[in-house]
Amino acid sequence: MARIALEPGGPHGDPSCSKDGKKHVCSVYYRDSHGERRRMKATGATKMEASEKLDAKFEDLRRSGPDALVRSSTTIAELSELWLASLRDLAPGTMTTYRNRARISIIPTMGSKKIGEATTGYIEGQLRKIAAGGVKEIGSGGKVRKIKTGGPTAEFTARTILKMMFDFALDHRAIPGNINPVGLDKSAKERKAQRVKVRALTAQEYSEMYRRMAAWQEAQQYGPRRGKDLLVAVDVLLGTGVRTGELLAMRYEDLWLRDEIPFFLVTGTITQNEETKKYYRQDYTKGNTAQEKKVQPIALPQYVTKLLLDRQEGLARKRPTGLVFTNQLGGLVLPPNFRRAWRLARIFDARGGDDFSWVTPKSMRKSAATLVANTEGLDAARQQLRHKSESTTREHYFDQLMTLVDNRAAFDGIFAGRSTPPR
Repeated sequence: MARIALEPGGPHGDPSCSKDGKKHVCSVYYRDSHGERRRMKATGATKMEASEKLDAKFEDLRRSGPDALVRSSTTIAELSELWLASLRDLAPGTMTTYRNRARISIIPTMGSKKIGEATTGYIEGQLRKIAAGGVKEIGSGGKVRKIKTGGPTAEFTARTILKMMFDFALDHRAIPGNINPVGLDKSAKERKAQRVKVRALTAQEYSEMYRRMAAWQEAQQYGPRRGKDLLVAVDVLLGTGVRTGELLAMRYEDLWLRDEIPFFLVTGTITQNEETKKYYRQDYTKGNTAQEKKVQPIALPQYVTKLLLDRQEGLARKRPTGLVFTNQLGGLVLPPNFRRAWRLARIFDARGGDDFSWVTPKSMRKSAATLVANTEGLDAARQQLRHKSESTTREHYFDQLMTLVDNRAAFDGIFAGRSTPPR
């Protein structure tokens, strides 16, 4: 009589057990969804332990399916790789953020834990360790550098990533109880309390910073002029509120300087290839995917328009790449190099040490938002920065002035006719 074919994933019948040295081995055959007959085995110090482990493995197989990528026995480190490989159409910067946070914080903290054993309490405990912070040295020889492995922001990002990773595991029916063990974020108030207050430059501070940068450029007597485009770039950053990468990706074809309302069409940014580590111009901006290549026109102030017109008329023929800001060879200005020049110029001829240490290229974006919000309102500032949410602009980019409490009129009646008391 022919043997009855096994159904996909079972039934598996009674296991066979044997002894291999000091270990006991229990195994059973099953059929996967492709019709292949496979053997599953488990080992233990005793026959009962091996049998129980085999039952647990088979229950895992039954729940997830015979060909599931993810099982409850999958570790968090393995899950992170499977989840990252499943992502599609995300911006390179987003992928880099996810991959780095998993590599730097999640995997070293909880990577070896099986997802079927990861409870809410366990994950919360590990996230607290990430929130506590830490520093890790990477590299060797004279190229060792320190990177932060934790902190409040790192915890928030790690929690977000873990939530998506376990949702991915739920799709594969790999979590007992079908409940995502990653809890809700309860540390928002803590992060907000530790957040550095938004600070925009005053007119006097901007003038002083500009003076230092000009002095830094003029101090070089020989060779190509260092930071040759820095002063113009600073003015354009402040006058538009664009990001550093968007500024360095600006092309002459993106400028409409002779229109009735001159504007800059923001069409791309400078980003880094995760595999080759080379920088390139990406034809869409932060927050957009390859399917949504949105562009945004930003009206230019009169002074910024004149600056760019002068460059267009005097230098456009020398720019084979079409970029407004280029390096000495006419190629891309890399964001790290731009920030390095910024730091050197910022502290040049400083009379009070590095008193402008808080001033970064992003400070120009915050200053632009503050100028617009104080004159045109917060929603106008949100539009200028191209934020979806007004709360993002308010909390991270707007240097809000203290509101003067003025209820003087309420006290006029009770003090009416009262003379100044004698000394």
